[in-house]
Amino acid sequence: MTLRKARFLPMKDDLCFLSIADAGRLLKTRQISPMELTQALLDRIKKIDPRVHAYITVTADVALRRSEEH
Repeated sequence: MTLRKARFLPMKDDLCFLSIADAGRLLKTRQISPMELTQALLDRIKKIDPRVHAYITVTADVALRRSEEH
């Protein structure tokens, strides 16, 4: 997903599929917040991980707290 000019805001579910460059650009221009991106990723983990078992431990509280710091 390329958002070179980021003229639209992606839907919450789309945030999980942004490239690092696109996520960084949206964060830098304050089109999304660190908390919003973190919560979208945590929601995706919660939805998918029971099937794929990719994570041993998910520290959602730590991730959300850290996202508030920025």
